[in-house]
Amino acid sequence: MNALSTGQPVLSIPYLRFFAGRLRMWVSRKLELGAGQRRIRLFTLDNDVIGRRIRTQGAYEPEVLAAIDAVAAGAGRSAGVALDIGANIGNHAVSMARSFSRVVAFEPHPVMAAALRANALLNGCSNLQVMEMALSAHVGDGVLQQQRPDNSGTLELAADGASAMDAPGRVAVQLMRGDDVLDRVLEPGERVTLIKIDVEGAELPALQGLAACLQRDHPVICFEVRHPAEGQLVRAFLEDAGYRDFQAIRASRIGLGSLHRLLTRAGRSKHYQLEPVAEFEDRHYAAVFAFAAQSA
Repeated sequence: MNALSTGQPVLSIPYLRFFAGRLRMWVSRKLELGAGQRRIRLFTLDNDVIGRRIRTQGAYEPEVLAAIDAVAAGAGRSAGVALDIGANIGNHAVSMARSFSRVVAFEPHPVMAAALRANALLNGCSNLQVMEMALSAHVGDGVLQQQRPDNSGTLELAADGASAMDAPGRVAVQLMRGDDVLDRVLEPGERVTLIKIDVEGAELPALQGLAACLQRDHPVICFEVRHPAEGQLVRAFLEDAGYRDFQAIRASRIGLGSLHRLLTRAGRSKHYQLEPVAEFEDRHYAAVFAFAAQSA
Protein backbone atom coordinates (compact mmCIF):
# COMPACT_ATOMS: atom_id res chain seq x y z
CA MET A 1 0.00 0.00 0.00
CA ASN A 2 1.29 3.48 -0.90
CA ALA A 3 2.19 5.34 2.31
CA LEU A 4 1.71 8.73 0.65
CA SER A 5 -1.65 10.21 -0.16
CA THR A 6 -2.13 11.48 -3.69
CA GLY A 7 -1.24 15.17 -3.86
CA GLN A 8 0.48 15.19 -0.45
CA PRO A 9 3.59 17.45 -0.65
CA VAL A 10 6.92 15.85 0.27
CA LEU A 11 8.62 19.24 0.60
CA SER A 12 7.41 22.78 1.14
CA ILE A 13 9.66 25.77 0.42
CA PRO A 14 8.46 29.33 1.05
CA TYR A 15 8.48 31.23 -2.26
CA LEU A 16 10.78 33.93 -0.88
CA ARG A 17 13.39 31.31 0.00
CA PHE A 18 12.85 29.52 -3.33
CA PHE A 19 13.39 32.66 -5.43
CA ALA A 20 16.31 33.75 -3.22
CA GLY A 21 17.96 30.41 -3.93
CA ARG A 22 17.41 30.80 -7.67
CA LEU A 23 18.88 34.31 -7.52
CA ARG A 24 21.97 33.10 -5.66
CA MET A 25 22.42 30.34 -8.23
CA TRP A 26 22.16 32.84 -11.11
CA VAL A 27 24.63 35.27 -9.50
CA SER A 28 27.03 32.44 -8.73
CA ARG A 29 26.89 31.22 -12.33
CA LYS A 30 27.67 34.75 -13.57
CA LEU A 31 30.56 35.23 -11.14
CA GLU A 32 32.22 31.84 -11.45
CA LEU A 33 34.72 31.27 -14.23
CA GLY A 34 34.21 28.58 -16.83
CA ALA A 35 36.62 25.65 -16.95
CA GLY A 36 38.42 27.16 -19.93
CA GLN A 37 39.13 30.36 -17.99
CA ARG A 38 40.67 28.67 -14.97
CA ARG A 39 44.36 28.08 -14.52
CA ILE A 40 43.67 24.54 -13.34
CA ARG A 41 40.53 22.41 -12.86
CA LEU A 42 39.83 21.48 -9.26
CA PHE A 43 37.19 19.78 -7.18
CA THR A 44 36.49 22.25 -4.37
CA LEU A 45 34.69 22.17 -1.04
CA ASP A 46 31.31 23.83 -0.76
CA ASN A 47 30.98 26.96 1.43
CA ASP A 48 34.77 27.28 1.69
CA VAL A 49 36.90 30.40 1.20
CA ILE A 50 39.50 28.57 -0.89
CA GLY A 51 36.87 26.95 -3.09
CA ARG A 52 35.09 30.26 -3.72
CA ARG A 53 38.36 31.96 -4.70
CA ILE A 54 39.16 29.16 -7.14
CA ARG A 55 35.72 29.26 -8.72
CA THR A 56 35.60 33.06 -9.07
CA GLN A 57 39.28 33.95 -9.65
CA GLY A 58 40.50 30.83 -11.45
CA ALA A 59 42.98 29.89 -8.70
CA TYR A 60 43.70 30.53 -5.05
CA GLU A 61 46.63 32.91 -4.48
CA PRO A 62 47.44 33.23 -8.22
CA GLU A 63 50.30 35.62 -7.41
CA VAL A 64 51.99 32.92 -5.30
CA LEU A 65 51.55 30.35 -8.08
CA ALA A 66 53.08 32.77 -10.58
CA ALA A 67 56.03 33.48 -8.27
CA ILE A 68 56.65 29.75 -7.80
CA ASP A 69 56.59 29.30 -11.59
CA ALA A 70 59.16 32.09 -11.96
CA VAL A 71 61.39 30.56 -9.29
CA ALA A 72 61.08 27.12 -10.91
CA ALA A 73 62.28 28.53 -14.21
CA GLY A 74 65.56 29.73 -12.69
CA ALA A 75 68.79 27.78 -12.21
CA GLY A 76 67.32 24.52 -13.52
CA ARG A 77 65.04 24.08 -10.50
CA SER A 78 62.21 22.64 -12.62
CA ALA A 79 64.24 19.45 -13.07
CA GLY A 80 64.06 18.82 -9.33
CA VAL A 81 61.45 17.69 -6.83
CA ALA A 82 59.09 20.17 -5.17
CA LEU A 83 57.45 19.60 -1.79
CA ASP A 84 54.04 21.05 -0.95
CA ILE A 85 53.63 20.88 2.82
CA GLY A 86 50.06 21.69 3.79
CA ALA A 87 48.68 20.95 0.33
CA ASN A 88 44.96 21.23 1.17
CA ILE A 89 42.93 20.23 -1.93
CA GLY A 90 45.87 20.72 -4.32
CA ASN A 91 45.61 24.29 -5.63
CA HIS A 92 49.39 24.76 -5.35
CA ALA A 93 50.46 21.14 -5.80
CA VAL A 94 48.62 20.65 -9.10
CA SER A 95 50.05 23.91 -10.44
CA MET A 96 53.54 22.95 -9.26
CA ALA A 97 53.25 19.59 -11.01
CA ARG A 98 53.38 21.52 -14.30
CA SER A 99 56.60 23.28 -13.32
CA PHE A 100 58.64 20.52 -11.61
CA SER A 101 59.62 17.02 -12.62
CA ARG A 102 57.92 15.66 -9.50
CA VAL A 103 55.84 16.96 -6.59
CA VAL A 104 55.44 15.31 -3.20
CA ALA A 105 52.39 16.81 -1.44
CA PHE A 106 51.78 16.42 2.29
CA GLU A 107 48.21 16.77 3.57
CA PRO A 108 47.21 15.09 6.86
CA HIS A 109 43.46 15.77 6.85
CA PRO A 110 41.71 12.74 5.29
CA VAL A 111 39.03 14.79 3.50
CA MET A 112 41.53 17.25 2.03
CA ALA A 113 43.88 14.40 1.08
CA ALA A 114 41.03 12.65 -0.75
CA ALA A 115 40.22 15.84 -2.66
CA LEU A 116 43.93 16.30 -3.40
CA ARG A 117 44.17 12.82 -4.91
CA ALA A 118 41.02 13.45 -6.97
CA ASN A 119 42.42 16.74 -8.27
CA ALA A 120 45.72 15.13 -9.19
CA LEU A 121 43.76 12.53 -11.17
CA LEU A 122 41.48 15.16 -12.73
CA ASN A 123 44.50 17.09 -14.04
CA GLY A 124 46.49 14.05 -15.11
CA CYS A 125 49.28 14.77 -12.64
CA SER A 126 51.02 11.39 -12.68
CA ASN A 127 54.09 13.12 -11.19
CA LEU A 128 52.23 14.18 -8.03
CA GLN A 129 52.54 11.90 -4.99
CA VAL A 130 50.21 12.43 -2.02
CA MET A 131 51.41 11.69 1.52
CA GLU A 132 48.59 11.69 4.08
CA MET A 133 50.57 12.90 7.10
CA ALA A 134 51.77 16.03 8.88
CA LEU A 135 55.44 16.93 9.04
CA SER A 136 57.09 17.88 12.31
CA ALA A 137 60.39 17.75 14.17
CA HIS A 138 59.46 14.39 15.69
CA VAL A 139 57.46 11.25 14.97
CA GLY A 140 54.20 10.82 16.84
CA ASP A 141 50.49 11.56 16.89
CA GLY A 142 48.83 14.92 16.48
CA VAL A 143 45.39 16.48 16.30
CA LEU A 144 44.11 18.87 13.63
CA GLN A 145 41.58 21.55 14.53
CA GLN A 146 39.89 23.79 11.95
CA GLN A 147 39.80 27.32 13.34
CA ARG A 148 37.18 28.70 10.93
CA PRO A 149 34.41 26.43 9.61
CA ASP A 150 34.26 28.37 6.32
CA ASN A 151 38.00 28.17 5.62
CA SER A 152 39.73 24.81 5.21
CA GLY A 153 43.02 26.71 5.11
CA THR A 154 42.79 27.29 8.87
CA LEU A 155 43.52 23.70 9.89
CA GLU A 156 46.06 23.83 12.74
CA LEU A 157 47.83 21.24 14.84
CA ALA A 158 46.24 21.54 18.27
CA ALA A 159 48.70 22.45 21.03
CA ASP A 160 46.99 20.12 23.52
CA GLY A 161 47.37 17.14 21.18
CA ALA A 162 45.48 13.88 21.55
CA SER A 163 44.23 14.81 25.03
CA ALA A 164 41.46 16.87 23.42
CA MET A 165 40.32 14.46 20.71
CA ASP A 166 36.79 14.56 22.11
CA ALA A 167 36.40 18.20 21.03
CA PRO A 168 34.16 18.60 17.93
CA GLY A 169 35.83 18.95 14.55
CA ARG A 170 39.17 17.50 15.60
CA VAL A 171 40.95 14.83 13.55
CA ALA A 172 43.81 12.56 14.65
CA VAL A 173 46.81 12.69 12.31
CA GLN A 174 50.22 11.10 11.99
CA LEU A 175 53.34 13.21 12.56
CA MET A 176 56.49 12.33 10.64
CA ARG A 177 59.93 13.83 10.12
CA GLY A 178 60.35 15.02 6.56
CA ASP A 179 63.91 13.73 6.27
CA ASP A 180 62.74 10.22 7.17
CA VAL A 181 59.98 10.36 4.55
CA LEU A 182 62.29 11.68 1.83
CA ASP A 183 64.72 8.83 2.50
CA ARG A 184 61.92 6.53 1.33
CA VAL A 185 60.31 8.47 -1.51
CA LEU A 186 63.22 10.14 -3.32
CA GLU A 187 64.82 8.24 -6.15
CA PRO A 188 68.64 8.01 -6.36
CA GLY A 189 69.98 11.28 -7.69
CA GLU A 190 66.80 13.27 -7.10
CA ARG A 191 67.10 16.64 -5.37
CA VAL A 192 64.53 18.84 -3.70
CA THR A 193 64.68 22.27 -5.34
CA LEU A 194 61.65 24.01 -3.78
CA ILE A 195 59.61 23.61 -0.62
CA LYS A 196 56.28 25.40 -0.30
CA ILE A 197 55.01 25.28 3.28
CA ASP A 198 51.78 26.68 4.68
CA VAL A 199 50.80 24.89 7.89
CA GLU A 200 49.26 27.61 10.04
CA GLY A 201 52.06 28.22 12.52
CA ALA A 202 53.71 24.78 12.42
CA GLU A 203 56.29 25.81 9.80
CA LEU A 204 59.26 25.80 12.20
CA PRO A 205 58.95 22.20 13.50
CA ALA A 206 58.21 20.96 9.97
CA LEU A 207 61.39 22.61 8.65
CA GLN A 208 63.39 21.33 11.63
CA GLY A 209 62.42 17.82 10.55
CA LEU A 210 63.84 18.63 7.10
CA ALA A 211 67.24 19.88 8.33
CA ALA A 212 69.20 17.26 6.38
CA CYS A 213 67.32 18.11 3.16
CA LEU A 214 68.07 21.82 3.61
CA GLN A 215 71.77 21.17 4.16
CA ARG A 216 72.04 18.71 1.27
CA ASP A 217 69.89 20.32 -1.45
CA HIS A 218 69.58 24.01 -0.45
CA PRO A 219 66.02 24.24 -1.85
CA VAL A 220 64.19 27.54 -2.18
CA ILE A 221 61.71 27.82 0.71
CA CYS A 222 58.30 29.44 0.18
CA PHE A 223 56.59 29.95 3.55
CA GLU A 224 53.59 31.82 4.93
CA VAL A 225 53.99 34.40 7.70
CA ARG A 226 50.90 35.17 9.77
CA HIS A 227 52.58 37.64 12.12
CA PRO A 228 56.13 39.00 12.62
CA ALA A 229 57.14 36.97 15.69
CA GLU A 230 56.18 33.70 14.01
CA GLY A 231 57.98 34.66 10.81
CA GLN A 232 61.12 35.72 12.65
CA LEU A 233 61.44 32.28 14.29
CA VAL A 234 61.37 30.62 10.88
CA ARG A 235 63.76 33.17 9.45
CA ALA A 236 66.28 32.68 12.29
CA PHE A 237 66.23 28.92 11.73
CA LEU A 238 66.73 29.32 7.99
CA GLU A 239 69.54 31.82 8.47
CA ASP A 240 71.33 29.29 10.68
CA ALA A 241 70.87 26.81 7.79
CA GLY A 242 72.61 29.17 5.35
CA TYR A 243 69.68 31.16 3.92
CA ARG A 244 70.51 34.80 3.36
CA ASP A 245 68.08 36.23 0.79
CA PHE A 246 64.43 36.69 1.85
CA GLN A 247 61.91 38.11 -0.60
CA ALA A 248 58.17 38.67 -0.32
CA ILE A 249 55.47 39.32 -2.87
CA ARG A 250 54.51 42.97 -3.01
CA ALA A 251 51.42 44.17 -4.90
CA SER A 252 51.05 47.51 -6.63
CA ARG A 253 48.34 49.78 -5.26
CA ILE A 254 46.32 52.64 -6.65
CA GLY A 255 45.63 55.40 -4.12
CA LEU A 256 43.45 58.47 -4.47
CA GLY A 257 46.52 60.52 -5.28
CA SER A 258 47.55 58.30 -8.16
CA LEU A 259 44.27 57.60 -9.94
CA HIS A 260 45.75 59.23 -13.04
CA ARG A 261 47.94 56.12 -13.43
CA LEU A 262 44.85 54.19 -14.50
CA LEU A 263 45.00 56.16 -17.72
CA THR A 264 48.42 54.75 -18.57
CA ARG A 265 49.01 51.27 -19.99
CA ALA A 266 51.17 50.22 -17.00
CA GLY A 267 48.62 51.50 -14.53
CA ARG A 268 45.75 49.40 -15.86
CA SER A 269 47.06 46.22 -14.27
CA LYS A 270 47.80 45.19 -10.70
CA HIS A 271 51.44 44.11 -10.56
CA TYR A 272 53.06 41.62 -8.20
CA GLN A 273 56.80 41.36 -7.74
CA LEU A 274 59.31 39.91 -5.30
CA GLU A 275 61.03 42.46 -3.07
CA PRO A 276 63.70 41.98 -0.36
CA VAL A 277 62.45 41.74 3.22
CA ALA A 278 64.78 43.30 5.79
CA GLU A 279 62.36 42.59 8.63
CA PHE A 280 58.77 41.46 8.83
CA GLU A 281 56.08 44.11 9.06
CA ASP A 282 52.96 43.66 11.15
CA ARG A 283 50.92 42.09 8.35
CA HIS A 284 50.14 38.77 6.73
CA TYR A 285 52.55 37.46 4.09
CA ALA A 286 50.99 34.86 1.79
CA ALA A 287 54.48 33.84 0.66
CA VAL A 288 58.04 34.67 1.62
CA PHE A 289 60.77 33.12 -0.52
CA ALA A 290 64.08 32.22 1.14
CA PHE A 291 67.14 31.57 -0.99
CA ALA A 292 70.27 29.88 0.36
CA ALA A 293 73.73 31.17 -0.49
CA GLN A 294 74.16 27.88 -2.42
CA SER A 295 70.53 27.62 -3.50
CA ALA A 296 69.73 24.94 -6.08
